Amino acid sequence: MIKIYDESVLKEIEEGILNAQYEKVAKKFKNMSDKEIHDIVYFNIADRTESLSVYGFTQYMFRKTGNTVWLSLSVSIMAYVLCWMEGAYAVGIFHARELVSLEKNIDNLILLLSFYGLPEHLMDDEEAEKIAKEILELDSNNETAISVLNEILNSKKNK
Repeated sequence: MIKIYDESVLKEIEEGILNAQYEKVAKKFKNMSDKEIHDIVYFNIADRTESLSVYGFTQYMFRKTGNTVWLSLSVSIMAYVLCWMEGAYAVGIFHARELVSLEKNIDNLILLLSFYGLPEHLMDDEEAEKIAKEILELDSNNETAISVLNEILNSKKNK
């Protein structure tokens, strides 16, 4: 079930972020769960505004709080919302690697693996294979990891 957020609060948060009033806006997130933070920032603001200011805010909040939900949001914003910008995938994969080094779990590994196969070639087969195998250690039926391993195997056969 999707939680409905107070429109006036969302508008206040959005305006604060877009106007780089990060300190003021940060207070609004103080008692929120990671899911609420993600829903508000990603679905209600970043995806709709496509503003680099939202990425800036996630970086500010990660540096301020150390909560990896903010770093995960940075990755998602660069990889999915701002991917049309030159260098966005490179910044995204940098943060994804940073995220995995801080908190290695299946969600973060899958997020990192999502950079494999991009035209920018930011992740080679060796790194992708290693990550896919780590995912399969945690979830032996993970379709994403299996698909990547099959793709790598097929590319080796065709060489």
